[in-house]
Amino acid sequence: MFGFRDRERKYAAVGNYISKKLPERAVLFSMQHSGSARYYSGRLTARFDVIPPTRLEWAIMELRGLGYHPYFLLERWEEDEFRTRFKDHSQLAALDWPPVARLQDPSDVKIYDPADKEDSRTRPQPVTDVIY
Repeated sequence: MFGFRDRERKYAAVGNYISKKLPERAVLFSMQHSGSARYYSGRLTARFDVIPPTRLEWAIMELRGLGYHPYFLLERWEEDEFRTRFKDHSQLAALDWPPVARLQDPSDVKIYDPADKEDSRTRPQPVTDVIY
């Protein structure tokens, strides 16, 4: 029972980080953490697994146009699904830039800012926060 508590604390820890560190108008593309991120942070979430593979960048542009700041919130196992789903349609699928934040536990939860990939040629790489 105590091991379960330790494994599941990741949801509150990540949600609290989002609440304190990400903008009020953040939107998190996620799957596993979509409900808990919304619950603990009050930020909007979008399930990446229901976005058509050809529409990821369109969804990001639409949200930005509405004044939102998109992020990807992914556990290690979700990264492979994300890459596979979007690889033929978006360079963002590579997830080949440093995350904004990382919860270093067995699930290895990361938060990526797509704007960091887009700006990687013009500014230094961001420092990854550690989530506790």
